[in-house]
Amino acid sequence: MIEKFNLGLLDLLSILLPGGLLVGLVWQSGWVSDWPLFQEIPQGWAAGSVVAASSYVLGHFVHMVASYLDDLVFAKVKRLKWPDETLVNMVIQIKDREIGVIDRNYFNAFKWSLAYLMLHQPLLYQAVEKHIAESKFFRSFAVVLLFAGVWALAKGMWVEGVLSLILTVLSMIRYITQRQKSLDSAYQYVITIAGKKKT
Repeated sequence: MIEKFNLGLLDLLSILLPGGLLVGLVWQSGWVSDWPLFQEIPQGWAAGSVVAASSYVLGHFVHMVASYLDDLVFAKVKRLKWPDETLVNMVIQIKDREIGVIDRNYFNAFKWSLAYLMLHQPLLYQAVEKHIAESKFFRSFAVVLLFAGVWALAKGMWVEGVLSLILTVLSMIRYITQRQKSLDSAYQYVITIAGKKKT
């Protein structure tokens, strides 16, 4: 129960924190200060509610944009840094044996592995989900930090801009490593469970 709460909180933070950072940047830029909606916000809890709601909504848009990094960045890095396909090929064999041959464009090995773990070993699924949630958080954070860095440099704030770009690179590294860890963990767990079922 506690693990599920922690995962839910991590998922929520992966939306709220990048969204909140983006709200702060937009507010600091002065782009929305003339909007009637923001001029009429009273002080206190109402202002906090508007910031929280804006952070949540913008966080979802950031998450959507950041998801393109899976194909644009991660897939390319994976081919260069982790080209070995042994684990995924073993999982594909297990998947084909369990449910028959299905086009990978519709039901790839990773999605099937998550479904398999959810069905057979929910605790192992949660362990993989933790890596996924963390990778999504840093993926979204990298997008906002890149935006912040470019905006700061355009404003002539060199220290802030360079610092944001350094944090962007670090966030990308964390996103990529956690994403790969989620793949490896899911495949290793499925292979282990399938091996136990045979004995």
